[in-house]
Amino acid sequence: MGFLMPSPIRILAQGYTEQISAFKNIDSDIPFIEKMDEDKNCGYHVGQDSYNSAEMYNNELRKKCASPLPCYDLQEIPEVYRTKRFKVFKFSQIVSVSEYLIRVSTAAENIAGEFIRICKEAQARTSAEHLKSEEQREFTRVRFMISSLFSLFAEMIFSFSDLQADRNSIGVEKVTTSMKESLRLSLAVRQVPCEIRAEVETVFPHIDARYADWDNCRGGRNDCSATYADFTEVEKRFYQILIVAVRNLMNQFSYYITPDAFLNNPLGRTIFVVPISMYRKFNFQSGGLFRSEIIDYAGFSQESMAKRYREFLLSVSESFAALRDEAKSALTDAKRLENDFGINEFLVLYHKKHPLERTDKICRFAESPAVAEKLTEMLFKVRSNMVTKAQAGKDPWFEDGMCNQKETDNDMVYFLLTLYERYPDALARFPQAQMLRLFNIFSYSCQQVKCMNRHVKNFHNASYKTSENYEQIFGAILKR
Repeated sequence: MGFLMPSPIRILAQGYTEQISAFKNIDSDIPFIEKMDEDKNCGYHVGQDSYNSAEMYNNELRKKCASPLPCYDLQEIPEVYRTKRFKVFKFSQIVSVSEYLIRVSTAAENIAGEFIRICKEAQARTSAEHLKSEEQREFTRVRFMISSLFSLFAEMIFSFSDLQADRNSIGVEKVTTSMKESLRLSLAVRQVPCEIRAEVETVFPHIDARYADWDNCRGGRNDCSATYADFTEVEKRFYQILIVAVRNLMNQFSYYITPDAFLNNPLGRTIFVVPISMYRKFNFQSGGLFRSEIIDYAGFSQESMAKRYREFLLSVSESFAALRDEAKSALTDAKRLENDFGINEFLVLYHKKHPLERTDKICRFAESPAVAEKLTEMLFKVRSNMVTKAQAGKDPWFEDGMCNQKETDNDMVYFLLTLYERYPDALARFPQAQMLRLFNIFSYSCQQVKCMNRHVKNFHNASYKTSENYEQIFGAILKR
């Protein structure tokens, strides 16, 4: 396999995908008085000494999950993970999320492209010969920008609803709702050109908007200053709404990507690792960046800023398209693999040997591809002799002098408890009796235990003690 074109995107280790790391919004998650002081100082900041409270919190969180993050090139995944089921799951996930993020970046790219077109057309219209005065040219430009931007918003509402239906979307409906509410308030407070009435009533059937009379739209800004003042404010407001809407849409990426410098994983769904240089260009307010790290577009014209951002969006789409194409190829290869021996086959053998024991909840727990992968890896790494016996058709649980492994067994219990804590959705409730049975499935007949209370109590009290080898063996399985 090989990339159709180079991609800087890598795949985050599964163990870190399960680790929540949610940062505060550096603009809104601060006290009101602190926000007022920032606004008074025009947001001036130069370094750690001027971090606001949200940045200070984020700085501490960044230290806890500092680089290097365990991540892999796509080509490494077949070698890193063991089971066919997990490989198919992982490649399918990469393809699905990549395609969704491409749709998001393409939608934002189209918005930027349309905005650039609108700006160019407005400039062309105001340079027409019949508009001889500066006042007439400016008045015509503002009217055109309002009409064109509202048409763009209508298209955005439609495209956002399409994205909302994707299974990978997270809160896109809130982006649409927020944008529509901001538009509704703008239309209700200020006058807008009467030529957009039909389109406004299509988006807001019951709105009581203020439309300027056609006669009031013919003169220059000096002839109808009140109307022009309203139009100017509406144009500014529309531009702000557009920026916020695109930024909120691009926040979809913040749920799935993290920089290589620290872990950003607000919802436990992050799977991609990108260079910090690329991550900064997204300008996430809640992505763990400091204000000094966010790209500053001050000094650029609206059209110039849109062009620069569109170029970035094109590169994002190309990178994820390259990753998706290779993941599709890898997925096809993974589906052709033979079904290997793993935890599910081991559970079948156990049920045959102990037909009266209920293992249905354990089997449901192992239905998760990630859980099955980690239990299988543990089985091969810690109980390889049991696997060898099972594959040879012998009794894996027959004691053969291998019973004295108390240290390993203690570590295994902690591993199993941690695994369940990370995948609570697998079962609504996992009683201690089931945890005991799960442990005994990996134990020889001479090692069967009858009580798990002490282990569970110590685990929940954070007083559980593991051996020096735990991280090297079990910890490594959880992190991968």
